[in-house]
Amino acid sequence: MTAARASAVVVTAEARRAIPLLDALRAQTVATQLEVVIAAPADEHQELARLAHGPFVAVHLLDADPIADLADARAACVRAATAPVILMTETHSLPDPGWARTLIDRHAQGAVAVGARVRNANPTSAFSAAMFAAHFGAFCSGRAPAGALPRHNTSYLRAVLASPDADLHALLADEGLLHAHAAACGTCAVATDAQVRHLNISRPASALRHAWLGGRSYGAVRTAGWSAARRLAYALAWPLIALRRLRRELPRARWDGRARTPAAVGALLLTLAVHSLGEAAGALAGRGPVGDVEAYNTIELRRDLDLSGRDPAERRLLEAIAP
Repeated sequence: MTAARASAVVVTAEARRAIPLLDALRAQTVATQLEVVIAAPADEHQELARLAHGPFVAVHLLDADPIADLADARAACVRAATAPVILMTETHSLPDPGWARTLIDRHAQGAVAVGARVRNANPTSAFSAAMFAAHFGAFCSGRAPAGALPRHNTSYLRAVLASPDADLHALLADEGLLHAHAAACGTCAVATDAQVRHLNISRPASALRHAWLGGRSYGAVRTAGWSAARRLAYALAWPLIALRRLRRELPRARWDGRARTPAAVGALLLTLAVHSLGEAAGALAGRGPVGDVEAYNTIELRRDLDLSGRDPAERRLLEAIAP
């Protein structure tokens, strides 16, 4: 059997929600050099085995509950992977055909982590534009900030993820730590020729819930070990944190398919404010109940529930995964 050059990590809660991503992996110019490692609930495996047919070197199916612990499911895939390069994916971020080849080539040139160029697949709504600008606006052109990598859309040398000093679950639960770990291991880069098209939340209520839950988790992790007085001061500063982040991100944010309209800027400001409020709650009361963690993971894994359906790309995805 030919050895795989890269392992694509796929995590899904339902087989049908992985259809567009599996189609995109099958269309890769180096599909015959990829293995696909899929973490999903056991009762989805039979259908996933049918959907993942194709030219891949191998397909591995792992039993996992990604709604309960998304980082654990991703870590299981990394541990099961056999190729030297790990391609991290999302079911709502679809790579162009040359994506895998470009990432593999950049790793062969010495990079330990390589980010993709992220494009906004559904720029129609103000909240989709705002969510894209906040999370990926720096990565939609060839001018990404030095050392920065896009979350969930970066590939790694397996040796970096499997290094003895790495707590894999902790790194995958907080990709800021993962990117710092990768930078300490060697060269990190963004490959503008490795392009993915990211479907962003476009329902306003869903975008704000995502911001609240993500902010609370971030605030809890960031302030762990701080004194009560320091955590209180951090929480009270939430308006300043939101404004500072807006001032920092607005000039560098690129809207990729949508003009920087007052509606889009207003949506960005509101999203950042809610995220900062969530950070304050996390600093004072911790990450929150298990239900909050599962709600956040549900938004990540069932993105179709948080699309308005007004954008052509959204309608295509909804049609592709319809039961």
